[in-house]
Amino acid sequence: GSAIRNIRNCIGLSHDQLSDAQRSSLCPYISKLVLASMAQLELLLPADCVVLGPLEGTYRGQLGAISWLHLDENRTSAAYLQQVLFPLPRSELEQESMCTQDDVFHRYNELTARLKTFYPDLSLPVAAEWTGGESSAEGNAAPDKDLQDFTLSVLEAIRDYHETRGCLEEDELVLDFVNVWIPKAEKQLALLPLARYARFRKETRPCVEEVEGFKHEFQAFGTGTPVIFYGRFVLHQAAEGQEFVKCTHGSMETRYLILTRRSSTHRLALRRPSCISQSAETTEDFVQEVDVTGPSTAAVTEATSSADATILPGGDDDASSDGSLGDEP
Repeated sequence: GSAIRNIRNCIGLSHDQLSDAQRSSLCPYISKLVLASMAQLELLLPADCVVLGPLEGTYRGQLGAISWLHLDENRTSAAYLQQVLFPLPRSELEQESMCTQDDVFHRYNELTARLKTFYPDLSLPVAAEWTGGESSAEGNAAPDKDLQDFTLSVLEAIRDYHETRGCLEEDELVLDFVNVWIPKAEKQLALLPLARYARFRKETRPCVEEVEGFKHEFQAFGTGTPVIFYGRFVLHQAAEGQEFVKCTHGSMETRYLILTRRSSTHRLALRRPSCISQSAETTEDFVQEVDVTGPSTAAVTEATSSADATILPGGDDDASSDGSLGDEP
């Protein structure tokens, strides 16, 4: 509960706001974790990939571990884009630290400057020139309806960028999200490499028959190793079995929305709908052994074999913890 709330308070904040935890009413440990995670993503991802910010996150103890195979749900709608661009609503006491329009648009202005470096022809709306309502005109924090309208204008600017440039498919801007998973001690993840991506009848949870062909190809990094991966396309679960320690300390997981050229990410980035994409690829209901790695490397590399892990397709909705990420199982 507290971990989810502390991460929510970090969403939509700029680097300076995250660095000043006291002024922004943040948990210093969580704000440092978010800053460090974004710094790692900027080092690992292609240079023209912009980390828009954290989308959600939680702490999972031993009882809250996700012990069945799944892909993460879609998070590339306009609502989630708004969520990473602007601070989420807080309690009245906490809201005092984010009370002006400048505070609300601090992260957006920071991102606009960064995006201009890589995409100079992308003309995003200017926050200082925007009049979204009476509260905005008075300098107070913008209400949610005004932020929704502003986000729609951001989406329109990206679509105009695609149309006016006559973007080739490889130059199209796409949204994706990346998971940053950090074990507190010896907990491990079992993951299916990105090159073994498949579409499942139930979208995010495969049945036994659908994983039968690659049940011995799951991999896991060593104990104590953080993992960064594309959770929408890398099948994963908490690693369980005789060769894995049943760790009681749990793990922290956060997800980050990114914006990049299609040519700079994996080929699966458009397999699911996006609020900014002009097109989307189609696949068969079940696809195996496709080469999907692009300039950014496959999500899981140099891992150790986990063929003896306990792999549980499907899952019981009631088994999820209160710390689940969104509508994640």
